Amino acid sequence: HTVRLAADEISHVSVDDHYCHVYMHERRVDILGSLNDVATVLGSRFVRVHRSHLVNPAYVARSRRDGRNTSLLMRCGASIPISRQRFREVCERLALD
Repeated sequence: HTVRLAADEISHVSVDDHYCHVYMHERRVDILGSLNDVATVLGSRFVRVHRSHLVNPAYVARSRRDGRNTSLLMRCGASIPISRQRFREVCERLALD
């Protein structure tokens, strides 16, 4: 069946195997498909921060550095890793220090 989701209510999307987990407020919707497919539908306002994660910048609370690893803390409490390969691009898109 088809589920309609409002992009501005989505905080982040994570992929696990063949499913994308779409997180909104206190709800999770699982979608069969690739993260690339979901990223295409959601558009450029979402930022790919890792091969397994997209975030909506409006829901990012802050960044956190732990040694060589950096993650984003979302307003919902989730911690999303930033890949080293995407670190510079993510910092520029999200205006992080």
